[in-house]
Amino acid sequence: SFIEHSRHRSMNGFMLNLVAGLVAYCFKENKPHLNLTDVELNALVIA
Repeated sequence: SFIEHSRHRSMNGFMLNLVAGLVAYCFKENKPHLNLTDVELNALVIA
C-alpha cells in the first residue's frame, strides 16, 4: 500500500494529512529501510 500525494489547500488539511501518514506508517508491518553497510553509513554521517 502507498500513501498518496495530495494538494494541501489549507494548513489544517496539511496537518491532517501529515498525521494520517505518520499513523499509517506506524501500523505498516514492512517499513522501508536502507540496506547500508557500516562504511556507507559512516560516509553519510561525515558528509
